[in-house]
Formats: sequence, structure tokens, C-alpha cells
Amino acid sequence: MNNSVLPKSLQSEINTREELKQKLRARINQNKEKNNKPSAQMKQKLEKDAKKEKAIVDSDTRVTHNMKHYFIKAMQAYPGIDLANPVEILNNSEKYKLDYYKFCIDLLKKNNNNQEVLKNSYCDYMKEVLSLS
Repeated sequence: MNNSVLPKSLQSEINTREELKQKLRARINQNKEKNNKPSAQMKQKLEKDAKKEKAIVDSDTRVTHNMKHYFIKAMQAYPGIDLANPVEILNNSEKYKLDYYKFCIDLLKKNNNNQEVLKNSYCDYMKEVLSLS
């Protein structure tokens, strides 16, 4: 902000404040990025949990290759979301069907009944595991 009418001392104060604002914005953005990255300890815990979950899923004969594929795609698309594995869904299919239908209805309401919003990895996963078409 440059204004030739203002005295030089006031103009330099305005410039200094603008620089401080920019530095503060940069520091805030840097902290946000740092907070979004998991720590090494958290990564180890997530990897350990993933191995346990993989063992559970692999041991169940009802789980198909496609279910595993869609599960992995959904997990990658929505990191940090507690997504039920195929075995949990198959064990409580009625509950998960109801939850999925509610999710779809809410999503459609929020998006003016635009069917395109249902084309995502979570919906693909749920359709595959619940055998919906």
C-alpha cells in the first residue's frame, strides 16, 4: 500500500505491518501443514493396526479380491477416517446398509440430487461389500 499523501514515517509503519502479516500467515500455514502430517510414532501405530486388520480380512473366506481392492482405495482416498473393514460390514450388514442409505440420502440432499456425488471410492466400496447395484 503506497500513498504519497501520507508522511514517510506512517508509510513505513504500514509497510512493516503488512510484512508482519505476511510472515504470520506463512507461519500459520507452515504449522497447519506440520499438524496434518502424522508423527513417526503415529505412523508405526497405523502400520501395526493395518497389519492386524489385513490378517483379519485375509482370514475370512467371504471377503473377495474386489472387496479388498475397494477397501484399500477408500482408505487411500479418505485417510484418517475410521472405515469399517469388509468383515465388520459383512457381520453387521443390515446396520451398515441402513447407515449407507442414510449417508446417500444426506449427500444427495446437500448436492441437489446430483447423482455424480455418489461416484466415489467410499460408495464403490460399500456397494461391493453390501452387494448393492
